[in-house]
Amino acid sequence: MTTSLTATVDAAIDSLCLKPVEQSPWPEVCLGTVTQALRRTGVFELQFLEPEISGHDVILRGSVGSYYLKQRAQAAVMELPGVNRVRNELTVTRPLPVFVVSQ
Repeated sequence: MTTSLTATVDAAIDSLCLKPVEQSPWPEVCLGTVTQALRRTGVFELQFLEPEISGHDVILRGSVGSYYLKQRAQAAVMELPGVNRVRNELTVTRPLPVFVVSQ
C-alpha cells in the first residue's frame, strides 16, 4: 500500500511541476540560409552584402545602388523562418536623380 501511495503522490507532484520551455519558439537562423535568400532574389548586387546573425535578428551591412534594392534585400531575409527582426544598415551609394524643372 505504501508503494501505491508513493506512486500516487509522485504522479500528483509530476502533474504540478512545470516542464522547462524551450529558449525560443523560433527555428535557428544560419548565415548560409540568409546568403542563399539574397542570392535567390536574382539581383547580382545583393550577393555581395555582409549579413550577420545576432540571435534571431539579421543585420544587413554593405551598400546597394538604390532604395528599392535596400528594401528588396530586407524583404528576402524577413521571409526566412526563424528571423525575428532585420536591422537594415545598408547604405545607398547612388543618390536619387534630381529633376530640374525649367520655366
